Amino acid sequence: MANPDLRDWLAQMEAAGELQKVSGANREEEIGGIVDIYQRAANNKAVLFDDIPGFPRGYRVAANILTGVKRIALTMGMPPESTEIDLVNYWRRYLTEAKSIPPATVKNGPILEHVYSGAEINLS
Repeated sequence: MANPDLRDWLAQMEAAGELQKVSGANREEEIGGIVDIYQRAANNKAVLFDDIPGFPRGYRVAANILTGVKRIALTMGMPPESTEIDLVNYWRRYLTEAKSIPPATVKNGPILEHVYSGAEINLS
């Protein structure tokens, strides 16, 4: 796997010049609009919003993460100069060669650790 976690991926994209950082954008009025503008054209940079008013420092939003050929290629561990056809060929090869992981049925797991129902649910 090319990127074991999001922090590594963000560092890789920043080093490749594929990440635009935005500081102080408002959640209700600015983030959505900026993302919409960036998504209108292919190969715009990924956007990382930081210092979002009303949220603790370190709470960030990443957007447009896979809207560029170079970012997709780097994410998949391919060379940065890969083309759209290279990506198509990668996926064709992957779909025929990838080994599936059989499901395992368990009686409990992390998804069941925090279950709320009835009056415990607060939707406001």
